[in-house]
Amino acid sequence: MPNRRLDRLLLAVVLLLSLALNLTGIGYQQPSHWDPAVDGVHPTLALDAWENLFGERHVVSLKYPRTHVALMGAWERAWLVLRFGVDGARERADAVMEIYRSAPATPTVDARERFASERETLSEMILAGRVLSALFGALAVAGVFLLTRELAGAAAAGLAGLAVAVADPLVYYAHTLNVDAPYVGWAMLALALLARAVRTGGTCALVGSIVAATLSGATKDQAFGLFLLLVPAAVFLLLRPGGLAVEGRARVRLRTIVAAGAAGAILYPLLLGLPFDPEGVRTHFEHIFGEGVTPYRTHPATFAGQVGLLHESLLHLAAMVGLPWLVLGAAGALLLVVREPRKAALVVLPAAAYHASFVAPIGYVYMRFLLPVAVLLPIPAAMLVVAAVRGARGRRRWIAAAVAVAAVLALAPRMRQSVRLVELLPADPRVEAARWLDETVGEGESILALLEVPLHNLELPRDAVVHRVPAQAPVLPALERPTDWYVVSTFDRHRSAEEPRPPAPAPPPSTHLFGREYELVEVFRPAADHPVRRGATFQPTIGVYRRR
Repeated sequence: MPNRRLDRLLLAVVLLLSLALNLTGIGYQQPSHWDPAVDGVHPTLALDAWENLFGERHVVSLKYPRTHVALMGAWERAWLVLRFGVDGARERADAVMEIYRSAPATPTVDARERFASERETLSEMILAGRVLSALFGALAVAGVFLLTRELAGAAAAGLAGLAVAVADPLVYYAHTLNVDAPYVGWAMLALALLARAVRTGGTCALVGSIVAATLSGATKDQAFGLFLLLVPAAVFLLLRPGGLAVEGRARVRLRTIVAAGAAGAILYPLLLGLPFDPEGVRTHFEHIFGEGVTPYRTHPATFAGQVGLLHESLLHLAAMVGLPWLVLGAAGALLLVVREPRKAALVVLPAAAYHASFVAPIGYVYMRFLLPVAVLLPIPAAMLVVAAVRGARGRRRWIAAAVAVAAVLALAPRMRQSVRLVELLPADPRVEAARWLDETVGEGESILALLEVPLHNLELPRDAVVHRVPAQAPVLPALERPTDWYVVSTFDRHRSAEEPRPPAPAPPPSTHLFGREYELVEVFRPAADHPVRRGATFQPTIGVYRRR
């Protein structure tokens, strides 16, 4: 008989820890009219998506489906009502959206600077979006706990939940306006409910799992990589006698599975907005399968390229969960596949299928692309540790206990990393650079800013003549004379370099840039102990050059 009191206590502990980490410092770099997260959803996009929920999709970023964007907009509207009342919320939202609708559909840097007059309102909207992400981060922790409890009991669930709660990548994305924490939260809930349906034969759990999986995929498309190969495996487990056990009787009828699957198949296009905006849905998929992916490929579609991609993924995972937990997770996954393949189908199969169906085809990988894998890895690791302690006899019991203690102690650096990450969120080089430039650049002086993604949110002096150029631009603008200032941003790939160099493939904006006419006057870098992920931090390095 499961100890439900212990289950609830452990779940409460890991959830409180997750919420404490996710909500601490949630108001970093505010008040402001911009958010520094790369690829975050701008609050005005979210609010417009909610107000235009059954309209055309051109108001929503091409990168993501409308589901979470609209949910964020509804959340923002409710937040403004709580803060300023119904009339105050309406006035503030209208003022922000008037500026937004006068700008291009996707807020550009210039448009964001024009939002400065509505700094207080946008700060509240940004805070609301971050709190929503923090709650979804906690949902991911709860999903991991509940999934592990279904597979291996409360002890393993508590250990896995603890490992995910202190994972700094999840803590970071729970502090941003990105859709990563939400889609991972929905996905973990879907897997937990599926495990419960397989174990108990519960129809409600099965329907809930399909709905949560659909919401995950409608939040960020890549989530479906977790479920593609899981569908036939889940049908097998639901129909085959025994569920997760070796022996037993059939739990779920085929017609129930078909009906639940049909409900998900109907819900997904509705969430995308297909009935009222087919053109927007088509454009979205054309983007994510075309120009949204192709320019970033770093590994060719060859055997050697895929080996290199897998190697890079493992290096990312080692940085995300720590080498000890990566080793434990890999060993636990292997044993699970060999000894308990039914349980492995709910943990190992989704992670492997995700990498094979999403990461491998696009040919490149970032840390956040592996977030669902990093969240699943602690489950077989925790199951292995707990099983080893319970199954050991004699002297082996002491060895197993030592391994268990070491596994728990190995989470201490992850916890310390998360705490340090939260502390450093306000100390962004973009904030310091914006303040310095505003105080130093004279009125009417010209600035050429070569933009890599993190610099898109750098506020430049409003009374300066600014030329903005994407780092990927093949041709730089022809200027009548060299600019007075040159600003370059790059991820912190050159911490040891004397001068921050422009990111490839863009050429220097002037033949005199690194010659006699320009000198490096300031460099704004992340803190030396800022969490580093394979040579790139969450914050950029910004170099400022002045013409002699």
